[in-house]
Amino acid sequence: MTNQKLGLNLISADVDHVSLERRTTELVIQGELSLKNKVDSEINTGVDFLDHMLEQVRFAGCFNLKIHLESKKKKLLHTICEDAGIMLGNLVLNLFKQRKDKVGVNGYGFSVRVMDEARAKVCFSVEGRSNSFIELPKCLEDTDHAEDVLNRDMIAFFEGFAQGSRATVHLQIDRASDPHHAWEAACRALGDCIRDALKENSWRIGQIGGIKGTLD
Repeated sequence: MTNQKLGLNLISADVDHVSLERRTTELVIQGELSLKNKVDSEINTGVDFLDHMLEQVRFAGCFNLKIHLESKKKKLLHTICEDAGIMLGNLVLNLFKQRKDKVGVNGYGFSVRVMDEARAKVCFSVEGRSNSFIELPKCLEDTDHAEDVLNRDMIAFFEGFAQGSRATVHLQIDRASDPHHAWEAACRALGDCIRDALKENSWRIGQIGGIKGTLD
């Protein structure tokens, strides 16, 4: 039985798994992130390219991911992409909290990934502050779309992720000629960063990505 209350609701959580539901007046989104035995992903946002990008994040991050989104009103791509990013960030943050006090985690990650001609760099640090700094190549200024979304929608996805994870995210796509390849390289790098940030590190039990020691 799911909770009908608006906002973010924790369904279940342990050191290797978290399940959440987020309800707004616009949509309902359920998410689950697990580091346990590999299973098939279940990603359905209703937006094909966004589903494909979330699968890239999951595959690069080596974790199980389930995301299901239902729009209550009209299908607004910007809202869907932003809220999917917020949910992914919420999942990472809640699993980070579970792991940091029990096994210790790195709390940060860095990756450079490619997709054919496209190259993207992502830096990620969980420190309790939501920041996103995004630099895009000229090809993403010259065209509005990447398949069935706007490039602005994918920017909203990364901004939403930073918001949901209460983390600083730097994204630099420094070369690309195909918007699809550009965002795919970016999402591969994001998956790497999530994997590294959640990686067990007993030396850092109770710590976050910075020396202040608390997310608050």
